[in-house]
Amino acid sequence: MNKFSSISIKQQNALRKEAIGSLTPVILPNIVQEHKTNITNILRKEAQGPVRHSKVYDKYISLITKKADEEVEQFLKEDHSFNEYEKELKKYQRLSKEITYNSQKIAKVGMFELHCDELNRSLAKRAEHLMNKLLDRMLTEHFELNKQ
Repeated sequence: MNKFSSISIKQQNALRKEAIGSLTPVILPNIVQEHKTNITNILRKEAQGPVRHSKVYDKYISLITKKADEEVEQFLKEDHSFNEYEKELKKYQRLSKEITYNSQKIAKVGMFELHCDELNRSLAKRAEHLMNKLLDRMLTEHFELNKQ
């Protein structure tokens, strides 16, 4: 313990001893309850902002729920032309770029500060993974076609 903290503790103890014989503040329970109610109402109102902000990610719901993984797996099981593969590949490439470059990293919503960078990075990585799966299949089929 340093010199300053021991002095302040001694001063606080002396003030407490003096206050015992004098006036002490009284806060009525109804006042406390009123403030608790006000704070609760403010928090409920402010909490709606982050919920509204989460709707920005609705267009990426297939990546969030991993439904996109199932769609790509189904796509790979079927026979498709090179142009169809290209179209599907570009879809996930566009998603990855959009998430990486256009999504907010930090969003200030009312009294909250939402750090979205990890979510954005994760979603972009999922889109890139799907894009790579499609690209791998395209390359494999191209090599097989050239062997013949």
